[in-house]
Amino acid sequence: MARPYGGWLGIDVARGESGYSVEIPVAGFKPEEIDVTLDQHVLTVTGKAERRQFTRSLMLSDEIDPEAVTAKVENGMLYLTLNFHPKAQPKKIAVSTG
Repeated sequence: MARPYGGWLGIDVARGESGYSVEIPVAGFKPEEIDVTLDQHVLTVTGKAERRQFTRSLMLSDEIDPEAVTAKVENGMLYLTLNFHPKAQPKKIAVSTG
């Protein structure tokens, strides 16, 4: 996977066949201290702990399926999966006689 957007504001973005993967460092934050919201094509990640906080926002293209966005925290990193809308499959039309 190419990483054309790596390192911008601590965000690493990679594009693959099925969508984008995003990595955001969240060391020291518990999963319950992190909020991920999607509103009007803007994905916002907010971390709020006792003495510190952060906010990162990404503008998503129309090709991202908002129902298929997932997030997980592991080893101090927040991993987001932003899948593309399913591609329309050709529909086979039955041909009848008479």
